[in-house]
Amino acid sequence: MNETLTNILMKLEPLYGLENFKKPGELVRTDLEIKLSSTRLLKLEELLLNAPVLLVFIKGTWCPFCRLHLSRMRSWNEKLKNQSSIIVVSSETIEQINQWLKNNPVNYLFASDENSTLGKEFGVWVESMDFNQASTFLIDKGGVIRTAFVNRRDENLNIQTFEIK
Repeated sequence: MNETLTNILMKLEPLYGLENFKKPGELVRTDLEIKLSSTRLLKLEELLLNAPVLLVFIKGTWCPFCRLHLSRMRSWNEKLKNQSSIIVVSSETIEQINQWLKNNPVNYLFASDENSTLGKEFGVWVESMDFNQASTFLIDKGGVIRTAFVNRRDENLNIQTFEIK
């Protein structure tokens, strides 16, 4: 895999207090189940068979900053084409996500982490706030985290060309 795959232009400030935050180079559990907005359960390993996965945690569809970021995700997905799968993960219920999706259709996968399983696994669950901290992980086909960001997203963020070998 070419190193440009990990080159996502994001200026993010670190959030302190996330001691278990997964870092680049760490291997993730690929047997983790992801509950899509369609209610389908999918294992991370199934997605990684086809392409690397860009796993994007948001606080929720209620968050104005997350909504702004979700609008950018459309262009990310178009730029990535089939080079990577994008999955947005919210700590909201399937019903809350689908209610939002009714008025805001997306061209990427959306998942619920209402039991905070994924958030805890990736070290982004904020217990006191009852949501996953906004964060992004690029996971290669081998299950290794190549890039990890947490917290603030800048207005001028973009994804550069992804090259996969």
